[in-house]
Amino acid sequence: MSHTIIVETCRSTWDFYEYQRIARIADRTVRLRIHRHLDTSQSYAIAEMLTDNVTWTHLTDDAQENWLTDTRHPRTSRISPTNELGDAADRLVHRAEAILSHPPGVNLSITELVATLHALFATTYGYTGETTIEPDDIAWAQSHGHPFLIIPQTNGSITLTTAHEKQCAFITSFGRDECSDCPTPLLNNGDTGGSHVP
Repeated sequence: MSHTIIVETCRSTWDFYEYQRIARIADRTVRLRIHRHLDTSQSYAIAEMLTDNVTWTHLTDDAQENWLTDTRHPRTSRISPTNELGDAADRLVHRAEAILSHPPGVNLSITELVATLHALFATTYGYTGETTIEPDDIAWAQSHGHPFLIIPQTNGSITLTTAHEKQCAFITSFGRDECSDCPTPLLNNGDTGGSHVP
């Protein structure tokens, strides 16, 4: 998957410099923001996606240890934010492309989704079970823990999970590492090439 750059901007002050790229990936608008601050704790590299209700939502980010040491101090003379932060933006856009090329759950039809939920319900409550999920339960679930994801596997199974952090290799297909509380052994021999281990 590739992206089309819509606009690139950069700016610098005595305390920071930053680079921003807005691009189209598939049918989505993505904004990359890389900010290198004098106070390194305020530095970040983030990719956001423009949602259907015209707000920016977090898509992915990159840890400081992956890019910050490759950049110069903000108070260095004649800094080009594009040159300093362009490589970090390129890595980030490739991660965004990978996520958007295989977003969790997009290949499920309504019939497959209902069948999956039926199987989950049957294995949890039995084939004659019944339960009611209250609005408070829904609100609580959405405000706690990791995001709920539906991930079709290559063998036909479907993983329903709230057990993975947004940077986990299981979710991004080539993330940095497994998440800190990852319940699934994900990668063979430390390979971060993107294969899911069912």
